[in-house]
Amino acid sequence: MGWKASLITVNNCGQTVTDDVVLKALGALKYRADGECALEECVYPNDRSVSIGRYNNCLIICDDLQLVDSALDVNPAPYEQGLGELFSQSEILSVACLSAVNFHGYSLFKSPEKIRFKCVDAESPLREWGDLITEELAIYDRAVERDGKTVWPEALKEDADVFEEDQLMEEFTFGVLKRHLGVRLDSEEGEILFFEVPFKRYVVEQWKDVPVRSSENTASAKSGSGWLWLVAAAVLLGALAFYFLG
Repeated sequence: MGWKASLITVNNCGQTVTDDVVLKALGALKYRADGECALEECVYPNDRSVSIGRYNNCLIICDDLQLVDSALDVNPAPYEQGLGELFSQSEILSVACLSAVNFHGYSLFKSPEKIRFKCVDAESPLREWGDLITEELAIYDRAVERDGKTVWPEALKEDADVFEEDQLMEEFTFGVLKRHLGVRLDSEEGEILFFEVPFKRYVVEQWKDVPVRSSENTASAKSGSGWLWLVAAAVLLGALAFYFLG
């Protein structure tokens, strides 16, 4: 399955905080309710909605990659700080992945400090900060060094000799997310959460801070700039041909 996902989870959150309070902590200034859905529908809806559900004493926020990108940095994102003030004893875990570019990234925050962040994709080098968390160690323990690179042998996957870090998108994304959810979303143990737990969907019409460009849009922009270079090159070659041959 080609995964696209973007989620924010808060562990040990209880059930007393309303969605309105959560949305305000995220930085939503103007929003409206838009029905209910399953996680399957809102894990990456591509409609700029925000959906909120609860599972395993954990708050789950699907942000459509409007917010998570801003957390992939050493400095806490505004929404991490907002949720941290609301849930001062809880971890805030932000996770995203886009299979089209082998992108995955995550951030772990517990007020007032960023504990860990990491992001990588097929075209960009690994960026990270902080010590490895337990869920990562279980994956890195299976890696080997080859030609100066950290790679994973084919025992982890059946259709390649070795995999580089960006190619283990699901292993890292859903392995880390299990820290809070208690299940892996990409396996049978996550089916109840993925298909049956209700989420409430909201359309956010105004944010306190304008969300940063998403990783998917950034990838599209790179692709678009490539086409511009091709067009420019074609025009230049045509002009030269006309000059010398015309």
